[in-house]
Amino acid sequence: MEGIGMANLTSTSCSFDINGMNKYLGVPKLKNFFIINSTLTFKINGKELCVTIEEVTNAMRSDFIKDLSMYAEFCKTNVTTIDGEKLCHIDNFNISHFDPTCQRVVGDVNIRAGDEDYVYKLENVTWIYGVLQVVKTNLVKVDFMKNLQYVYYEFGQVNINIRYNQNLVSVVFPSLKKVLAQIHIEGSSPAFILDLTVCLETNNSLNTTRFRNAVINDKTCSMLSGTWNIL
Repeated sequence: MEGIGMANLTSTSCSFDINGMNKYLGVPKLKNFFIINSTLTFKINGKELCVTIEEVTNAMRSDFIKDLSMYAEFCKTNVTTIDGEKLCHIDNFNISHFDPTCQRVVGDVNIRAGDEDYVYKLENVTWIYGVLQVVKTNLVKVDFMKNLQYVYYEFGQVNINIRYNQNLVSVVFPSLKKVLAQIHIEGSSPAFILDLTVCLETNNSLNTTRFRNAVINDKTCSMLSGTWNIL
């Protein structure tokens, strides 16, 4: 079976649960999700199955899909723009060679020691279809991705990984709407004090309350307040 045979489907109130029977998902026009009596789930799992960038984008943007998992590779594509935004496929990220006109990045974005002078190049990025990592830099603030809205990476528990930046005192993603998994912040400056006030302020600055909270030094704000909630 090639696809599920719904190439013209544009709207649904149904959940999806597809497990390895197809070569591709095949719902390129499905953009409108709505609910009647319950939340929606969207589960795709298959080693031979691929999903398109457009399908992932449409599912991630929905406010009604509360359980989204797509354990599938991206289908090969020649698409260079989505919704009028420039799409860049990057296999081995090097920020010094990064094109600052890229708005959507397919691939991991890794920022390491020596990259500090180039982080301004990321200010136009709105989507990352991969992992964002900021590791072992001399950055004092992570505030250079003011337009980042979505981070999608299925094959891991962490989508934004900010670790061992010893001078770091502030992390801000003012436009962030949704990440598929967790945000980890660890090993920052002693000035990045882990108390409930700072934790709540960090979550507010990350703008993540609609989907995921940050994990700071392996603790969530709910842990600090005495309420243990699973993310």
